[in-house]
Amino acid sequence: MEFLGSTTGAPIGNTQLDDPLLRPSLFELIAQDKMRELLKPALSYALHVYAQASPNRTTLALVRWQDEAFAALMGIVELHHLTSFSASFAEMFYGFKRVPVSKKTNWKKRTALKLSALQIIASTLVAVALPYVRGKLSELYEEVRIEATAGGAASSLLGDDDEESYEEQDDPLGGQDTLEDSLEMRAQKRFRRTFLKLYPYVNGLYHATTLGYQIGYLYSLTDNHSPLLHLIGIRVVRMTMKDMREQAANTERMRATRGEILSALLGQPNNLIRFIRLLSQLSLIGASRALDALRTALPLSVFFFRFLEWWYASGFHKRAGGAAGITPPPPQPILPHPDGTPVPEDPTLCPLCLKKRTNATMLPTGYVFCYPCVFRYVSDHGRCPVTFASVEIEKLRRIYAVSA
Repeated sequence: MEFLGSTTGAPIGNTQLDDPLLRPSLFELIAQDKMRELLKPALSYALHVYAQASPNRTTLALVRWQDEAFAALMGIVELHHLTSFSASFAEMFYGFKRVPVSKKTNWKKRTALKLSALQIIASTLVAVALPYVRGKLSELYEEVRIEATAGGAASSLLGDDDEESYEEQDDPLGGQDTLEDSLEMRAQKRFRRTFLKLYPYVNGLYHATTLGYQIGYLYSLTDNHSPLLHLIGIRVVRMTMKDMREQAANTERMRATRGEILSALLGQPNNLIRFIRLLSQLSLIGASRALDALRTALPLSVFFFRFLEWWYASGFHKRAGGAAGITPPPPQPILPHPDGTPVPEDPTLCPLCLKKRTNATMLPTGYVFCYPCVFRYVSDHGRCPVTFASVEIEKLRRIYAVSA
């Protein structure tokens, strides 16, 4: 990331935001958005593996509430990055930053402005709360849609029945029908029916608006690739080498300050106030180090997750396990049933008609018959005539002979 300013030719000194060198390409912005979306399945996979390895109440609770846990974790990470670096986690990885945009401020002053507290909170909500809400709404829509297509109450949910028959349905939970329960059920069904009709349009409008902004950004018709960033009043630009050096200096200055405070506390006499201050400083240092470690751990989790997807999709994991090149032994033959059709000594004869096989057909049990003979037998009895094992018509397999 530190070489980005040099490779793109971005100046090191003061730069105006209208400089095309500071304008990220649309594909870079989409890539950093996709990276944020890949964090959740990567962490979810790691959580499920850990829960299977050591199942307990804590891990099971995390698996059950993984959406909420992920939102809380990303909220802390995004808030830390926006406060410290004026960039989200993914933007920081790609060497971008967020700057406020105000028509009342000229271009030169905008580069020096920092995000306001309101913009930081709004950016955190857009990066964390909005995907969480959209995910829950999508789950609710799928639940209602499946319920609507399952039959029974689904027909009234879709509005196929008239209002009177819709309201006269029995309580699906059972019990006595009271006025309060009837009104509650009626309101819930109306809400679900309205949600089922409106959600696709609202969701489609959101994606269409985002697509419109991306096309406008691609042709330099707008400064934002996202309508939400436009509403917040910020835009994404490249970080210059000067920004990176300032961030590194600020980080070192903050660590030195905390170290000085910690040294001063260690030199004070022992008392409860000293202990509380010392504990708080150690907690801040530990939290800062943990958040800094996540800057490396989270991208690595995405790359590891994508590697596992490729590994298991390619089939290389079977070769690595030593299974490649080793032919497994054939299964043991199924012995004939005592009351089954006897097998003739001549392997070219059909056990049913005792004539030379025509259009040879094999059953899953391994025995071969004439196709007309075995088709009629399996259709009537549903089993192998020799072993009496259950067989379906779809399991018949024709044997093709290769002529010399």
